[in-house]
Parts: sequence; C-alpha cells; structure tokens
Amino acid sequence: MQTSRKKESLLIGIRLRGNLRSDIKNYMQKIRNDFSDKKRYPHITLFGPFGTHMARRHIVNTLVIMAKKYPKARFSTDGFSSIDRSGWFSEGRGVVTVKIIPNEDLKLMRYDIAQELLPHSQASKYDQDKKDKFIFHATLAIGRTGKTFKKTNKELKSHEFEHKDMEPELVLYSNHTPVFAYLVGHDVTPTRPSNLYADPEIIQPNYNTQISPTDESGRRGKIFLVSDMHFDHKNIIKYTDRPFKTVEDMNRTLVHNWNSSVGKRDRVYYLGDMTFGRGRRSIDFWLSKLNGEIRFMRGNHDTDVITKAEVIRKNRHLIKYGDWEFLLTHDPDRPPDWDGWIIHGDKHSNHPVTYPHINKRKKTVNVCAEYTEYAPMNLDEIIAKISE
Repeated sequence: MQTSRKKESLLIGIRLRGNLRSDIKNYMQKIRNDFSDKKRYPHITLFGPFGTHMARRHIVNTLVIMAKKYPKARFSTDGFSSIDRSGWFSEGRGVVTVKIIPNEDLKLMRYDIAQELLPHSQASKYDQDKKDKFIFHATLAIGRTGKTFKKTNKELKSHEFEHKDMEPELVLYSNHTPVFAYLVGHDVTPTRPSNLYADPEIIQPNYNTQISPTDESGRRGKIFLVSDMHFDHKNIIKYTDRPFKTVEDMNRTLVHNWNSSVGKRDRVYYLGDMTFGRGRRSIDFWLSKLNGEIRFMRGNHDTDVITKAEVIRKNRHLIKYGDWEFLLTHDPDRPPDWDGWIIHGDKHSNHPVTYPHINKRKKTVNVCAEYTEYAPMNLDEIIAKISE
C-alpha cells in the first residue's frame, strides 16, 4: 500500500546561539509553567512557516545571495515585550517576547527574502509586512492573557536584557529540523542534524579575537585545562570508549582524578560540556565537588544557571602564559584573524586524525577528558608537549 508523504513545513529564521541563547532559555524555563506552554527554544522567525513547490536548492540559493548582499546585517536585544492583540494565534492569547532590534541591513534582508519567496509560497499575512512594520522578536511563551500574563510582563520589563551587535545565523528549517545554515559575514557553515523543538545544542561562534589576553604568568597556583567531562552521561562511555563499567564508576573517577591533580589555589579553565541529557544533576552540583578556582566556558550542552564558577561570557578567551598565547574555545573552529595556538574541546577522541590531542601543524590542542587521562591537564605539560 502506498503511503502519502508528510507535508513539508518550512521556516527561515535566525538561530540564537551562545550566551544569548542560554540566557533566553533560562527566562523561558522561569515562565513556562505559568503559561502551561510547550518547551521552546530560542530563534527569530524571518519568514514562515510556509509551504512551497520550489526546490530546496532555490531557497538555499536565495539565502546565500541575501547573506552576501547584506554582510553587515546585525541585531541586538532590548529587554522584553508582549503581543496580546487579536489576530495573533487567537482571541485572548498573547505572546511574551524578547525585543529584537535589527539594524537597517537586517530589515532589508528580511524584506528581500520575503519578496523573493512570497510569489511561490503559501505564507502568513505577517510575512507580507513592509520593511519597517515587521516585528522582530524571539518568543518566550504563548498563553492566555489575564492576570498571569500582566504579572509576567511587569516582572520581565523591570529586567535589563541587552546583547549588542549579534551576527545572525540564517537557518532553513524543514519540519523543525535545520537543513541549511549560513553565518552572515562568513563562509557557508554546515549544520548538524538537530530539532528546533528538541534542543539544538550549538554554540554561537565569536570570530573577534581582538581582545586583551588574561595574563596567567607568575601566579602562585598552577593553570589547568580540561573539557567534556560529561558527568552523569551513560552513553558517553560507549560513544568514546571510556574505560568505565557504569556511569557511577565514571563519576567517582572523574571527581577523584580532578581533586588529586588540582589544588585549592590552582586555576582550571573548563572548556565546556560538564553534563548531558535528562536525569542528570546540575552543573553547580558537580562544581561544588571539584577543587580549584574554576573559570567556566559554556559548551553546546551547558544550559544551566551557573553560580559556583566564574563564567566566561564569550565563547573565545585569550590567555598569556610567559612567552605563549593560547586561544581557548569549546569548538576548534579557527577564527580568520587568529593563527596562533588553540586549546579546545568538543571533539572527544572520536576523530584522532582531524582532532588529535596535539596537532602541531594546525596548532591545536584537544583537552577533552579522553585525552587528558580524565583529569585537568597542567598548562606546563601542554607547553612541554608542543615544544618537543
């Protein structure tokens, strides 16, 4: 018996990433129960949802053309807002949003994308809005208006929430799954399979390394680095062939190895992904068990509120150590303006040719736990290895 093909629903949006994404998710979680709303993940809709008979390659080509036409498109956030007029979803329902302030180039880009696709698509009336009428926003929750809605609006509007000059990553979603991504102002970037409503855990790259390095030379304690411990993550044992029989055994060993290596006056740069998945304990739970002064760079799975470590607010951090400078990052993508050494995580030990522990030709050091004997690695030891 022949089955019918599921109708494809497309959407063009901006995927929010990095600290902005993490911050918005925290607010979503706070107000979700008040609205009995479904789980949402941060994005800005530019066009859609829509149906079309156009080939996907034509839509992708449109996005590439527009991204190249407007390479200086940017946006900022400016607190919170709400939309409660009829015509949005249904009478008596409202939307709590993050206010998105687009620059002129982003307004033009959104409008030009709409003009290209509207003749070939079944889209909403909002996609037809003029350049200056379209409401850029990131939805936090949707629910019925009333006392709860007014109370939440009042509370949120008293909070400051500013992120400035963000580079938009244009994404084409098919039935909520990203099928193409383009970081405006940079080359085409492939997307990994991920579901818009099932946590697209990808970090926003920060390509600007023109920052003053933190000078770690001559401090009393030692400097350590490590990434991707994945406490409470049972499947990581199989995925990366870790030598543990149970997740409990892994957790105990990771804590023991850390505290056996790191003293209370030592500093640890943690480069992301401390926990993973449902049922796991919080990042703060594990931080409370670990020695040292920890500086935490969020990885693509680190979405908790963190209070027991200093959080590095950017996704790239430069440190100076004697005559050496190192760019610290979760993912190993090299910024176009940096040709020095990169210390990174993310790739585990699954790509030993492309992402080995030490790659002198590419000047990269992979400090995922599988390469550091499941303990933070002393920076002096790293320097000794790359100097051999």
